[in-house]
Amino acid sequence: MRVRSLHVLCGLAAVSLLATCATAPAVAAPPPPGSRTVKWIDLQVGDCLADLPPADLSRVTVTVIDCATAHLAEVYLRAPAAVNTAVVNVASRDCAAGFTPYTGRPVDGSPFSITYLIDSNQDRTASDPMPSTVICLLQAANGQPLTGSARR
Repeated sequence: MRVRSLHVLCGLAAVSLLATCATAPAVAAPPPPGSRTVKWIDLQVGDCLADLPPADLSRVTVTVIDCATAHLAEVYLRAPAAVNTAVVNVASRDCAAGFTPYTGRPVDGSPFSITYLIDSNQDRTASDPMPSTVICLLQAANGQPLTGSARR
C-alpha cells in the first residue's frame, strides 16, 4: 500500500495526511461552476476535492467539486475512532479496509493511494466514547488529477 505520513496538531483538530500535502497557491484560481466550499471536517463520502487543507491548518475549508471535473482526491469513508487508540494505526487500518468496498478493488496494484484526515474534537467524556472521525481519501498514486468517481 502506498502510504506517506505527516501529522499536525492544532487546537482541537488533528490532521493527518498520508500523501504529499497540497499547499495553497499564492493566487487561488476561481472555483469551478457548481463547486462549494466546506469545512474539511464536514466532508462526506463521495465528495471530490479540488484542493486539500494545508498541513499548517491556515485554511480549514476545501473546495468540493463534481467528480466528473478533474480533482485531487475523493472521500470514500468516514469512520469513528476512539480517543485512546493508536490513531495512525487505526486510521490506516480503517482506510485500507474501506477501500475495496468503495472501489471494488484492493488498493495494492490499483492506480490509487490512500490519504486521510482526522477530525478529533477531543470530547473525552464517557458519553462520547468515539469522538474522532477518520476521513479517508483516495488520490492518484502518480499525483495527477483524477477524473470521474472511483466508486464502483
